[in-house]
Amino acid sequence: MCADHACYPHRVIAGMKRMYEEGMHTDFILAIGDKEWKLHKTVLLMHSDVLYKMSSSEAFVESKNGRAELKDVHPQQIDSLVEFLYTGDYKFPGRPESARSRQESVPTAVSELKFHISMMALADMYNIPTLNEIAFETVLFNIDARNMVTAARALYEDPDTPARLRHAISCTIGTYMSDLCGPEFDALLEDMPRLAIEVVKLQSKGRVMQHIREGGPEPWINDSIVPGVRGPSRSGA
Repeated sequence: MCADHACYPHRVIAGMKRMYEEGMHTDFILAIGDKEWKLHKTVLLMHSDVLYKMSSSEAFVESKNGRAELKDVHPQQIDSLVEFLYTGDYKFPGRPESARSRQESVPTAVSELKFHISMMALADMYNIPTLNEIAFETVLFNIDARNMVTAARALYEDPDTPARLRHAISCTIGTYMSDLCGPEFDALLEDMPRLAIEVVKLQSKGRVMQHIREGGPEPWINDSIVPGVRGPSRSGA
């Protein structure tokens, strides 16, 4: 039997899960049309200052009504949001396992990746940094050589894709570069020049860093990294 202080986090997690599953003593409602999610203000306080103020501040009509009518969001997003608030994780709708569990036998569909991007946007809307990070990591975890070209085509120039995720896609392409060579990948770079330029820049930067790690002259006094281009020497000459 563990000491009380060691068991405490597990008891809290178990208690939160029970509150989530049984809906005990709720005191605030999120709603989209006729669909409702009954929540606890204390849980909102733990995760989202935006939702907590909405539920508790007299400046918001929602706090007086005990109910917030949500706009421009999908019920599946709120299902996953509420699950995260009480468990620290969420599932992609229709899948029994954590969103961070990859299906090894089948490449992740673009629709699933876009759902996780929508969860990043929802996390930004309600100021929930941990949810944003989980959704961001989930997108990257579910992109590999099997679906890289399809994912890059669908996501890289999509205005809903955050800049840091576009950059991460470029980095991931660099990681899988040797596995991606072929007509589909060539066509991707031809059709999306911004992506191609960023990949080339990242590849060049990687070669420079490797060159330095291996003890070679630093690139500003050596033109072997980019032949014909010579940066200033240390003395500025």
